[in-house]
Amino acid sequence: MKSRCQDKGQSRILPIFLWTVFLFMASVISSFAQQRMLFKNISPDDPRRTVIQTVLNSPFHSMRFAFSSKEWTSGHYGGAWERARQYFPNHVYYTTSERYFMTHFFNPNGKLEMEIYNSAYLRMSVANYGTFTSRGIVASYRAMRANDPAAAQEFASKMGWLEPYFHDEASKNRLKHMIGGKLFDRLLKELRQENYHMFAASLMHEGMHSKMDDGQLARAIQEEYQSCQLPVQWDELRAYMCEINYHNKFYNWAIGNISSSWKQIENLLQQLEAWRKRPKPLTQAEKDKIEAIKAKIKAYIALIRLRMREIWQSVQRIQNLVMNFQKEYLKPNAPPEHRQMLDRLLVSVTDFANKVGDEIMRQELRLRDLEQQLDLWNKWASCENPSPPPKEVAEEIIKQVKGTRWPAPPVDQTEDIRKKAEREIGKLPGSLGAPAGERIGREGRGRTRQNFIFSVLYHGASPSMKDLNGYLDYINQTWEAELKPFGWENGFAVSLGWQWSEVLEVGLTFDRSSTHHSGPLNAVGSVYTSSHSLASYGLYLSARSNEILTATRLVARSALLYCRAHYQEEENGFITAGNDGAIGFSIAAGPEFEVSSSISFFFLGGYRQANFDGFEMSFFIPGSPPVNLEFSGFLLQAGLSVRF
Repeated sequence: MKSRCQDKGQSRILPIFLWTVFLFMASVISSFAQQRMLFKNISPDDPRRTVIQTVLNSPFHSMRFAFSSKEWTSGHYGGAWERARQYFPNHVYYTTSERYFMTHFFNPNGKLEMEIYNSAYLRMSVANYGTFTSRGIVASYRAMRANDPAAAQEFASKMGWLEPYFHDEASKNRLKHMIGGKLFDRLLKELRQENYHMFAASLMHEGMHSKMDDGQLARAIQEEYQSCQLPVQWDELRAYMCEINYHNKFYNWAIGNISSSWKQIENLLQQLEAWRKRPKPLTQAEKDKIEAIKAKIKAYIALIRLRMREIWQSVQRIQNLVMNFQKEYLKPNAPPEHRQMLDRLLVSVTDFANKVGDEIMRQELRLRDLEQQLDLWNKWASCENPSPPPKEVAEEIIKQVKGTRWPAPPVDQTEDIRKKAEREIGKLPGSLGAPAGERIGREGRGRTRQNFIFSVLYHGASPSMKDLNGYLDYINQTWEAELKPFGWENGFAVSLGWQWSEVLEVGLTFDRSSTHHSGPLNAVGSVYTSSHSLASYGLYLSARSNEILTATRLVARSALLYCRAHYQEEENGFITAGNDGAIGFSIAAGPEFEVSSSISFFFLGGYRQANFDGFEMSFFIPGSPPVNLEFSGFLLQAGLSVRF
C-alpha cells in the first residue's frame, strides 16, 4: 500500500489542498451571508415573508377588537402595533438561527431593527402555508405519507376523523360539498394560520419599545442597567407585560370561539336526532345527508382542537416570559418589593397554566366521547346496530360543555405591572418612552475595534483508533500482555486570524497532539511500546453570534486541515516507524467570554475527521495487518485569544 505523501501524488497535494480550501471557504462564506438578511431582500411571495406580512396586515391578528379604546391608545398597544408594521420589511431581519423567537437591537446609527429567527413557530407556519390550501392539501398530505411519517401523523391528528377525505381529490371535493365551501375554506384558512397569534404578540412586544429611533436614549437606559444602577429593566418589563396581555386577550377570544363551535355542534346534533325515528333501511341519499351532518360536526371538532393548541401555546409563552424576565432583566440587587411583585405574577400564571391544562384535557375527553357517538350513528345507518346511540350521552356532553368555566388569566395583575413599569421609566433620564434597546456589543463598551486575533489553545481529542486498539487486543490475548487501549489524547493549538466583520473571522491554525504507552509481554518477557502523533496545518473560519449574555457570545469554528501522522512501535530493540499524510477537517462550537477589550477565553466542543491508511508498513506483531490510524472523533478546545 502506497502512502498518500509519496511519488507523484505528493507533488499534487499542495495545489489540490489550496484549491479545496478556496472552494470550502467560498461555500462557507456564502452560507454565512445567507444566515441573516432583511425581509425586504426576500421575495415578496416567500412563505417566510408572507406569514409575517399577513399577520401585520390583519386587523384580527392585532386583537384590536379585544382592547378597549383607552387601552389601545393610552396603553400604547395601538402605537406598538403600528410601529411594528412600519418597521417591516425594511428594518426587520430574518436569521436562520433557531436560538430565539424574536429580538430587537439598535444598529450603529441608533436605528432600531428587529430580528425574526427560524424558530419552531416560523417553520411550522411555513409548512402550514404550503399545506393547508384547497389546491395543494391532497398532494402535500400524499407527500407526507410517502416521505415524512411524523408530519403525516401531525396532519392526521389535526384533521381527526376528516383525515380520510384528504387522500385524493375526489374525497376532498366530496367533503367540501358536504360541509359547504364556507366552512371548508374557513377550516383550511385557520389551520394555515395556526400560531399566527404568537408572531402578533411578539411583534407588539418589540413595537412597545417607544421612541425606537432614539439610539442615545436606548444606550443610556441600557448602560444604567448594565452598570447595575438600574436593578429592574423597566422598559423590557413594560414590553413583556404587553406581550402577556396580548396573550390574555387572545385567550379570552379563543375560549369564546370554542364556545361558539360547541354551539354549532349542539345544533348539528339536534339535526341528527331528527333521523332517529326514520324507517329502515335508509336510502343512499339519506345516508349521505347524515354523513354531511357528521362531517360538519367533525370540522368543528377540528377547529376546537386548533383553538386549544393555540391556547396552550399562549399559556406556555406567558410562563416563559415571566421566568425569562426574572432571569435576564432582574438584577440580584433589585428591591424586595419588585422581586416579590414578579414572584407573585409567576405564581398566578403557573396556577393559571395548570388549570388551563386540566380544562383542555376535559375538553379533549368530551370530544373523544362525541366522536364515539358519531361512529355509532354510522353503525346504525349501515344496519349494524338496531338503533341510534342513546341521546342521553350527547346531551350529557353538551351539558358539561355549557357548565365549563375556563380559568381567568391574570389580566389585572399584568396590566398593573405594565403601568408600574411605565411610571418607573418616567423617573429615568430622558422621557417616558425611553427605550430599553440594544445588547451592547464591542463598540458599546467603548473599545476600538482590533482585527488581528492570536489564540493559544489546549487541544484534546478522543480519536477512534479502532484498528490500532484491535491490534493491541490481539497482542494482549496472544502474548499475555497488559496493554491498555488508546483513548483521550492531549495537545496544543495556536492560530492567527483576521476578523473582517462582526460575524466572521478567518485565519491560519496549527495543532499537535501525541500519546504513547507501553507494557510487558509476559509470554516472552519483553516490553512493548507504541506511540503516535498528529500535526495539523490549515485554514479556519470562525463565526460569532450577537451577545447572548453580557460579554458572552456563541462561537462556531470550522477548519480545513492538512494532517501529518507519525507512528512507531518497539519490542525487544526492534523498531518499526512511519509517516503518512491526509486531508481532514474539524468543526466545533461553544461560548466565548470577553474579559476585556482585547482578551477573551472560550470553550469549544466538536468533531475532527482525519484517517490514515498509507503508512507502507504493517504492525509487526503478528506481521500482517497494515497500519491504519483513525484520528477521527470528538475534540475539545479551551483557549485564550488576544486581539491586537
